[in-house]
Amino acid sequence: MSIVDYTFYRIADYYKRKGNSSALSFASSAISVLQCFLILDALVLIKIFYEYPIPQSFNKFWALPVILVIGVINWYRFEKNPRYQELRKRWKDEAPFERRKKGRLLILFIVVTLLLPVLYGVIRNNIMDGRSFIS
Repeated sequence: MSIVDYTFYRIADYYKRKGNSSALSFASSAISVLQCFLILDALVLIKIFYEYPIPQSFNKFWALPVILVIGVINWYRFEKNPRYQELRKRWKDEAPFERRKKGRLLILFIVVTLLLPVLYGVIRNNIMDGRSFIS
């Protein structure tokens, strides 16, 4: 099971049940945001163990090409060539217990993915006064 496909299916399925006509677009966008946060999580984990310098000219616009590429790839993968029906066939008959269990794991995955960079920033800048974790 691909966690990306399953996450897309569950988000799209939720919004389709709510009657949202743009459920596939929203799910594709949500997947793009999660993937960008996963990249940020990897950079945070590397920064914890290896303190690398960040260039002074670095700003949020450096991430724009990465965000655009991920967005276009997900748009092509999930909207241009719709996979929702294929994914629905695969997971629509999922047992309620399994669905609940995977749903909880999915929520935990999303929360951890979104909170890791936030917690790193709060701990590093407010508690440690900008010092490194290792030293």
